[in-house]
Amino acid sequence: FITVPIALMWLLLGLFFDFENTEVLVTIWGPIYFFICQFAAIGFRSVLPIAVGMGSTRKQCLRSFYIIGIAGVAVSLFLVNVLEYMLFIFSDNGFISINMAHFASFFLEDYQFLSFFLIDLAIGCFLFGIPLLISCIHYQLGFVPMIISLLILSVLITFLYYAGILDPLFGWIVGLEPAAIFGLISGVGLLSICISYPIMLNAPLEKPARRF
Repeated sequence: FITVPIALMWLLLGLFFDFENTEVLVTIWGPIYFFICQFAAIGFRSVLPIAVGMGSTRKQCLRSFYIIGIAGVAVSLFLVNVLEYMLFIFSDNGFISINMAHFASFFLEDYQFLSFFLIDLAIGCFLFGIPLLISCIHYQLGFVPMIISLLILSVLITFLYYAGILDPLFGWIVGLEPAAIFGLISGVGLLSICISYPIMLNAPLEKPARRF
């Protein structure tokens, strides 16, 4: 409902205006990235009480949410990449005049549908897993304990960084090939999804009143 009109808008603008020689960069993946984060953060929490109230178990609800969520991310990003492919083709053939921008453009000189889609999929897994994990921790601990925990973690990471302890890790990541970097990003997202499973397996249907 958002991405398709944006793609059509740039298609029409590219027909009548010349953006190729300007600094205007065309992107259409922003709304879907936001939707993935939003769905991961609030999707399961809103469905859990309803699903259990209708006779489902937490395991069934969790597994269904993960399957539907990951499949939804993959299908949504595939459709976005189809739209991007059309815009790239129209732009390369001179049918429209726009400058397409994508994360994969930093690593690949020429447009490749499969490579661009896989990079989007890796980022999508990360954007689905991290907000889901944070949402689950917030659901179990409450807002204030979660913020305190994140603050302690941030202080610890900052100390390790300035102490030089994390330098070998950062050096190893920087030295990775692009495919390995995005594989690592997707791995972090999938690991976050796996960690969220035991956290929410015995979660209460409603947050206690003492929690913020």
